[in-house]
Amino acid sequence: MKHSWLGKHHLYLDEVHVTSVGHVTIGCYGGHTGAGSCKNEDGAFVLVEPQRQWVFTMVLDAHNSAESAEWLLEAVEQRKDQLLSLLNSEYAFTRLEPFFVDLFQSEASLDAYSKMNGETACILIYQRGSYVWWLSVGDCAAYVLHPEMKRLGQYALNQRQFFEWVGHVNSFSLPVPCYTVGRRQLRKGRNEIVVLTDGVLDAADHYFANPNHIYEAFYQERPASVGVNEVLQYVYRVAGKDSATVVCWSYHSEEEGLIPSDQMKK
Repeated sequence: MKHSWLGKHHLYLDEVHVTSVGHVTIGCYGGHTGAGSCKNEDGAFVLVEPQRQWVFTMVLDAHNSAESAEWLLEAVEQRKDQLLSLLNSEYAFTRLEPFFVDLFQSEASLDAYSKMNGETACILIYQRGSYVWWLSVGDCAAYVLHPEMKRLGQYALNQRQFFEWVGHVNSFSLPVPCYTVGRRQLRKGRNEIVVLTDGVLDAADHYFANPNHIYEAFYQERPASVGVNEVLQYVYRVAGKDSATVVCWSYHSEEEGLIPSDQMKK
């Protein structure tokens, strides 16, 4: 199952749009025209294995034009068969990084970057069973929400980086390509995975910059669509100018997470 969306083609100005593919919920908000918004340069690409074995999502937040986001969506679409084969393989967690780094650094990609207007932040998330892999370029944000982690003050999957992009200004053209990549084991029980663009975090009062408010909005006993709609409607009410995109889903892990040896049951 697949969902692909580019804000350039569906602006959602002064509007919140929530949809789903499989068990994954996608929310889009184009910005408040009263605050000066006139374009939407976000994008999202979601693949869901029909039996819920895995989810792959890419969320994009372009700058200066939507060209970079559109190019990246098209590039991944062209390689979708290769990507699906990888996502279904036992090697996915070790081979996703070189797959995408090769894409970002290819000669054709570097040539395309030099001709486009603007650049995009992007974050890629792959969840399969009790594990999550991510690759992040720029300031999009992802969270894994779970009560055990909340008690320790841990919410974010990645740290936002404010001077990284793919496009005309390009992190992969540096002598040392700069991006963040990682893997994490999910905790036993319900894990809520939330991916979003900075329009959610940076709107007006910065309410959702507090990760505890992210937790309160998404980790509730209600349909995910209600939480996504509530968050984006809040951004609209405070006249959020920037577009905002949210992708989220739940995974219930039966696997015990790691704990320190001195806390193990005898």
